[in-house]
Amino acid sequence: MNTGISRLKSRFFVVGVGNTIFSFSFFYILLILGGEQHKQLMLCITYLSSVCLSYFTQRNFVWQSEMPFSHEFLRFSGIACVCYVLNAAVLEVLTNLFNVKVILIQLPIAALLAIVSFILQKSIVFTDKKSF
Repeated sequence: MNTGISRLKSRFFVVGVGNTIFSFSFFYILLILGGEQHKQLMLCITYLSSVCLSYFTQRNFVWQSEMPFSHEFLRFSGIACVCYVLNAAVLEVLTNLFNVKVILIQLPIAALLAIVSFILQKSIVFTDKKSF
């Protein structure tokens, strides 16, 4: 097994867990304050607040990128938008199908989207060879 890829996955996992805990906690607090009926607004606020933190930690600690900030951040934000739309759609469908708390539905969605995010970031955003 390629140790560079293995270390990359380990760094992504550690940073991803930290970012996910922050985002998930923030979403949970917003749900408590705003109510589950506003889940889509709370999800949007969470994504908007998490993009900068996630980009900074991914760029510096996972991918160790030296590429220009602006191009990477635009691609990173684009992937975040795709993940947000997927998240919002799946969250809406599942909360309408099942009578379960929003936060319990959001947890597996977040885990799945973390995997999707890793694949997209590796292939679209952080493509310079120095990050491997």
